[in-house]
Amino acid sequence: PKRGGAKLGAFACERGREPKRDEAGLATVALGARAPKREDAGRAAFTLDGPREPKHDATALESTRPPPARPVVAVTAVVETFGEAEGALFDEDDSLARRALESTCASIWSSLPRHEQHPWPKLARAAAPRFTILPVLRHFAPYDCSLFSIERLAAALDLVYGRTRRPPREPVVLVIGSYLGECLRQAYGGDWIGGSYDPASATVNASGLSVAPCERVARRIARIEPLVFEPPARLHPGADPFGNTVPLSIGPPSPWDPEPWPSWQRLLEVGRLLPGSVVGLYCRNVLERELDFSPASLAALDRYVALLAPERAPPDPSGPWVRRAALLLGAYVAELLVHHLGARVRTVTRADGPEAYQLELRDGTTALPVARVFDRLAGRRITTLTDYVTRLAEGRALSSYPAPG
Repeated sequence: PKRGGAKLGAFACERGREPKRDEAGLATVALGARAPKREDAGRAAFTLDGPREPKHDATALESTRPPPARPVVAVTAVVETFGEAEGALFDEDDSLARRALESTCASIWSSLPRHEQHPWPKLARAAAPRFTILPVLRHFAPYDCSLFSIERLAAALDLVYGRTRRPPREPVVLVIGSYLGECLRQAYGGDWIGGSYDPASATVNASGLSVAPCERVARRIARIEPLVFEPPARLHPGADPFGNTVPLSIGPPSPWDPEPWPSWQRLLEVGRLLPGSVVGLYCRNVLERELDFSPASLAALDRYVALLAPERAPPDPSGPWVRRAALLLGAYVAELLVHHLGARVRTVTRADGPEAYQLELRDGTTALPVARVFDRLAGRRITTLTDYVTRLAEGRALSSYPAPG
């Protein structure tokens, strides 16, 4: 629903309604309940279920206080922190984010010579770092050409394009289709078939698989069809669907750039704005959970974390996206601990790593929210943020995780 009279400076108010859960159209790679073996990986199905809910219920922590109201976030603060395109999206205008994506795809497409006979892999390689820095898409990095990144890109497209049918622009179809197709080709040991710059003929063929990714992208934009790819019935002998990634050295822009580790004050300021960020919109519109600084809201963050770093994905502890996401989400968890457990910030002269961001609870327990999120994203831990906060509330979270020094 539109907000009556809501405006954002000179932003054009081309607003669409919020997507419902059953309309979200997310392409989700369902990777089974256990770590897949190579011989049975091809049987994993692509579903629409999304990341799993955490096993612990954080609502028990709220028994002593009323449910918090939906947080009020100033649009101007969101713009100053996350940029105009994302601020406009918070104000229900997706036109700036959409134009940024379309302009980037046009630039990538025009940079390749027209005589290129097999442009698809080159388009995909050029797209990955550009997706990493684009508004909205940056919150769903890494774009590492893995099967897992298909779901992340689909989630970003759902926020950029929403539920409005639009005529697909050819550069967008070519570039996004190339990226999705290259993810599938590398995962399943396939080949590109099709003429130069012809989206209709661009096809990825592998053992038991034939996909026209550009056509799928066009249908997503024009018909709002979900980006769902069926896995092959059998795998090429050398295929490794779940282990194939192409890590990037570039990271998404951060609100605290150029500092790698912001001050506690700056970090908490950003954490208070997370409900109005793209992460907050994704949690509210797709996962149907408001980021309201309640313990129950951690269920949505756990699903978002599972989207960025699935348990079965190869760890990427040195990836720049890990630090950025750990700081953003850790700041939100820190604010929650301050509000619900009476935590106090331990000041540090200079932050130089995730362990520098420490909170002291009323019983003297040390909480390390940024380090905790960092370890989960880096693949060092698999327990959820819900579990972590629940254990903190019960006074038993840090028995195996002492404060450094």
